[in-house]
Amino acid sequence: MKQFQPISLSSRELPKFIHHLFETLQNVLVVKNGHIVMKKLQDISNEVLIDTYDNLIPNQLDLFLASEFVNDNELDDPLFQNAINNVNSGLFIRVPEKIVVSAQLHVIYVFDESNVSHNSRIILQNNSNLNLFEYVHVSKKGHFNFVSNSIVGDNAQLSYSAISNLQFGVEGVIRRNNYIFRNGKSILTLAQLSDGNIDERSNVFLRGENADGIVKTVAITSQKQEFEIRQWVVHQAPKTI
Repeated sequence: MKQFQPISLSSRELPKFIHHLFETLQNVLVVKNGHIVMKKLQDISNEVLIDTYDNLIPNQLDLFLASEFVNDNELDDPLFQNAINNVNSGLFIRVPEKIVVSAQLHVIYVFDESNVSHNSRIILQNNSNLNLFEYVHVSKKGHFNFVSNSIVGDNAQLSYSAISNLQFGVEGVIRRNNYIFRNGKSILTLAQLSDGNIDERSNVFLRGENADGIVKTVAITSQKQEFEIRQWVVHQAPKTI
């Protein structure tokens, strides 16, 4: 991430169905244009750090520097590089070592500004566990970038489910990179229920012995759309699955 300039929050107004989701779900966070506008995290340990980039930058840059390698993606992907160069929305999640989050964490993203470039960083330290559900709603026509980088430490486990809903007229670039270390395990389950055009790549980097990574994607289209969905699993250590 070369530059971060947050989007100003002009309104906290949300679609009615987002309010319904918030009332129905437990342990839920609503992030609008990079700002937390609603939250109830009653079953999530206070030791788990969940905050937006605008609250962490520049005073807690050390959190980012320790995991900045996620932006040095070795795959040839100019769209990814473009997406991380000028970030204006971000969420940081860190589960400390030996913390098991038994309840599912729901993160609802709402974007109604054009030219959004969002970046998430999800860090599971050694022997930790997280079950994450993510919903991405984009209503404004124009370009939209969404990059999610997750790090699964030694003996850690991540279950990551996501649904994306990009409205008609949105040109979306979505990248999810998953780095898994020794004896770590990650399952990515992704769904595209969008009317916009999407270029999506999901990359799993197995960086430690016995690392295990799975990625599954389903897409449902309507009207005339262009979807390009790719999945890569890169084995970078012995005995990876």
